[in-house]
Amino acid sequence: MAINNCLVEDSPAAFKESMCIMDCIYVMRGELFKGDYEKAIIATENALRSFKELRKMQLEKEKINELQFILQEAQKSGMGIVVIQRLLNG
Repeated sequence: MAINNCLVEDSPAAFKESMCIMDCIYVMRGELFKGDYEKAIIATENALRSFKELRKMQLEKEKINELQFILQEAQKSGMGIVVIQRLLNG
């Protein structure tokens, strides 16, 4: 897992989701070889849920990074915090 793909406060949850994915892959592989496709499907669905959670965390970090960039650029150009807040709030 790339630790920089999520916010620092999301790191424990991201680690947990990553471990879940790894466990699911292990189960999927085992069930595939045993021929128990139903259990393999369940493990696949669980892994997919964890991937979706990781993606949400990644998108949240991207959104925060973009807002921070906008704030930095606005401050460089001399905009006051009130103006920036109005821009962000519409």
